[in-house]
Amino acid sequence: VFKSKDFVSLIGEIGRDGCRINEGLLCSLLNSETELNDILNMSAKMAESEANIEDAVQLYSLSGDYFHVLKILNNRLAQIVTVPKGERNKKERRKDIEKFQRVYEVHFGEKSGSFVKENIKRKDPQLYSLEIFDSLLRLANF
Repeated sequence: VFKSKDFVSLIGEIGRDGCRINEGLLCSLLNSETELNDILNMSAKMAESEANIEDAVQLYSLSGDYFHVLKILNNRLAQIVTVPKGERNKKERRKDIEKFQRVYEVHFGEKSGSFVKENIKRKDPQLYSLEIFDSLLRLANF
């Protein structure tokens, strides 16, 4: 799945509420949602190991593992924040921050469905990971 990069045709898309819509070819070939999520999580881990953060985020989203999406975003944003401003091009830093802010807004913003927050609450009942991202984002924009 990860190597093909054709996630929409193979798996489908994520709707505004965080649920998968327009199921793809792979969905019809597998016997269960669990099998599909196992394949998606394996593919997401491959993408993550190759530092392909955008694909990893998309694959974890397709599997419904929003806690892992948030964990990746928090780790990446923490890396951006901890690099001294002088060591990095200001324009590049701003571009990265804006990209993660957009990804966050799509997955966790006001328009995201309750499905997403309920998914995160299963692993983070107090929703601290959402608070961490907000804090990191404020720090990055400082």
